Amino acid sequence: MEFPVLKNCQVAVVVADGATGHVYNDKGELFRNDSKDNIYLIFDTIAMAKDYIQKQSIMHKKAEFIIYDKNNLLVEYIEARYWK
Repeated sequence: MEFPVLKNCQVAVVVADGATGHVYNDKGELFRNDSKDNIYLIFDTIAMAKDYIQKQSIMHKKAEFIIYDKNNLLVEYIEARYWK
């Protein structure tokens, strides 16, 4: 899967199961390497991404989140609430 082309302030978020490391697709289903599913959730700002992460982490306590900038550089890793 290729990293998406992002505009200046946009960020990409990847969601994974903190217990297994399995990555989820953009539909919240387990990503399979043999699929053409997308694993990146695109947000116009980091604030929008963090708002999404806040809400999702309440419902999915073992989910961890990785935020990337337009250059595919790590912006922030957010550990699953389950282990905090």
